[in-house]
Amino acid sequence: MHNKILYNLGFEYGIKQKVMYIGNMDFIEYFDKANCFAICYFFDRFTNLPEQICFAFEHEENSNKLFECFIDWINKSNSNSDAVSIDFIEENTGGYTVCFYQNESLFIERMIPKYLKDWVEPIVLNCIKFKHFDKISNYYKLFKEKSKNKKIKVGVAIGVNGTIKKIIDISFYKDKFNFYDENNIPRNSVLISFKNKDEIKDIQRKKIEMPKNTLLEIEKKRDEGLKYFYPISYEQIIENGWLRGIICKLEEKYKKSQIVQSICNIILFERLKKDNKLDIIFEDSKNYQIKILEYLLNNYESFSSYYPSDNFFSELIIKRQIEYDLTELDKYLYEEN
Repeated sequence: MHNKILYNLGFEYGIKQKVMYIGNMDFIEYFDKANCFAICYFFDRFTNLPEQICFAFEHEENSNKLFECFIDWINKSNSNSDAVSIDFIEENTGGYTVCFYQNESLFIERMIPKYLKDWVEPIVLNCIKFKHFDKISNYYKLFKEKSKNKKIKVGVAIGVNGTIKKIIDISFYKDKFNFYDENNIPRNSVLISFKNKDEIKDIQRKKIEMPKNTLLEIEKKRDEGLKYFYPISYEQIIENGWLRGIICKLEEKYKKSQIVQSICNIILFERLKKDNKLDIIFEDSKNYQIKILEYLLNNYESFSSYYPSDNFFSELIIKRQIEYDLTELDKYLYEEN
C-alpha cells in the first residue's frame, strides 16, 4: 500500500515551505451583530490628555463576545496589546473609518512554533473590520493629537437609539493607534485594501515573503538543509563515497545536491514507513510538507536512526525521486503567488 505513496511526492530543502494561517473571523460577526453606532472619547479634565476610548454598541452580548476575542488575542501574545490593531483612516469625503484586525506579525508569532519559523513561508488570510463614521469631530482630532505613546483604556459602551446608557466592565489597554489619510496608506499595509473594502468583504489574503531565491541560492540552501537534517547520511555520501557508482551516472543529468537530496528523501520515507507514520504524513497530499518538517525537526538523524541497506537503492529509484523533488522546485519557481 505504501510503496506507491513512498515515491510519488517530493520535498525540496532549498525553499521555504508555504503554510496558510487563517485569522479569527468570528469577531466580524460579533461586531456586526453588536451594531456599533458611535465612539466616545474621554479626556482628563485637567491635562486634556485622552484616558479612554469606548466603542458604543446596541447589543451587549455580542459586544462582550467581540471584546473577548480581542482580549484572547492579547493574552495569547504575552499580554501585548498590539495584537489588536485599531487604526483610523481619514476619508476624502470628510468622515473617517476605524479598522480592527489582528496584528499579523504577532499572529504569525503565536501560530508558528519557534522550531518551524526558519523553515516556512507563511500565507495569512487576515480579517479586517471597517467601520465608517460620517464626521471628524473635535474629540477625534484631540484624541489623534494627544494619544501618541499614551496608555489608553479601550472599552465598551451600551446604548439605545443613539443614546449611551452605560459602560460595561470589559476592556483592555493600548498605547499605539495608527492614523492615516485615505491617499497615504502605506503600500505594504493590510489597510491598502480599504479602497476596495466592499468587494473583499473585510477579508484580505497576504503572503509574508521575500522575493523568490535564485537557483544558486536554492542550491546553497538545499545543501545547508541536507547537512542539517541528515548529518550522517550527508557525510556518508559526500565524504565516504556511499553509492558513488549510481551518483556518478546520475551526475550526467542532475546536480549533485539534487541527487543527494533524493537519496535523503528516500531514507526519510523509509523511516516514516518503519515508524508507521506514512498515513499521518501523507493523508493530506497538499500540506504534507509541513508534517515532514515537523517530523525532521523532532527526529534528528543519529547513528541509531534507521538506514536502508545499499541494495535498496537503484539508479531508477533515485532518478524517480529526483523527478518528484524537481516538481516541488518547479512549483516554487514557476507557479503564480
